[in-house]
Amino acid sequence: MAELTIREGITRETTDDEELRKILETRKAEIKVVGVGGAGNNTISRLMAVGIV
Repeated sequence: MAELTIREGITRETTDDEELRKILETRKAEIKVVGVGGAGNNTISRLMAVGIV
């Protein structure tokens, strides 16, 4: 079973979660919006709303 750690602002985080978080912090996604119809404004707005862009 993964060891649980307590972090400020996060109630419970496993060591696997912590490792994944560290990897994601060092990686940057290159997102290209293609073929979504119109100008793609709705797609970009939704990506921004969920914090992807």
